Amino acid sequence: MAWGKYLLSIYTSFCSENLQHFDNKAEALVEKIRQCILQQYENADLNVAWIARQLNYTPNYISRVFCEQTGIPISACIIQMRMDKAIELLCHSEM
Repeated sequence: MAWGKYLLSIYTSFCSENLQHFDNKAEALVEKIRQCILQQYENADLNVAWIARQLNYTPNYISRVFCEQTGIPISACIIQMRMDKAIELLCHSEM
């Protein structure tokens, strides 16, 4: 039975490390997506498919990972960034 517990502890450790690696990879992807949005928010073609092509992932994958990590869809993040920049421009323009 001790052998079984040993194997279970190795398996548990392996799974834990893989989940941590996935979290780090997902967080890095979310940061890349955010940077892409920040740099390209003025681009009229900016959408999930465009970002996916730039980062060499599928649109479904980046959408799922982004929403799981942030709780909001990529399209909502794009809209929010554009709204924030529009407000910033209006507040700092001389009318």
